[in-house]
Amino acid sequence: MKEAIKVIRTERHDFLNHLQVISGLLQLKKEERALEYIGKITEEIYDLGKITRINDSKLATSILLKNYEAHEKGIKVNLDIQTQMDGLKTSGELLSEKIRKIFDVFFVVCTSIDAKVGNEINLSIKEDEEEESYLLKMSSSPVNIDENLKQQLVDLMQELKEENINIKQFDTDKKVRVYLSFC
Repeated sequence: MKEAIKVIRTERHDFLNHLQVISGLLQLKKEERALEYIGKITEEIYDLGKITRINDSKLATSILLKNYEAHEKGIKVNLDIQTQMDGLKTSGELLSEKIRKIFDVFFVVCTSIDAKVGNEINLSIKEDEEEESYLLKMSSSPVNIDENLKQQLVDLMQELKEENINIKQFDTDKKVRVYLSFC
């Protein structure tokens, strides 16, 4: 709960900063720049809204908190959430725990000395109508990953298998990719 309050405080602070920037641009008669800035901020808020529309509150909260943590670490999370996960059968608590662990490993990957191109995580969640399941995809920026981190990922993938979460793809060649399927 303390983490959620911290996120709300930070979002409130950021919102007030955005209003000050817009106000300053308008006072300087830079209406075009103000409109561009509003467009950029609107897109960021829209992405956060996608997280909050996930129907499982524990899962949504975990993704929201990890997105905030990534921001604090200087890691950009590109979100592509195309579902509210209305028919989720897997425990939201279980998924939350596993997704937090995956994020933690990705944080280590993205903050490693060997990160080549920016610190970014791509997160996509969508419905797979053919298999009547959800597909979660996470990938990192290009990186050279050490053997210890590879082993952590392998161990985490084994945990996921034991919880009946299907691993569609997992590789650590040039970038880390994890594609999971669950009901």
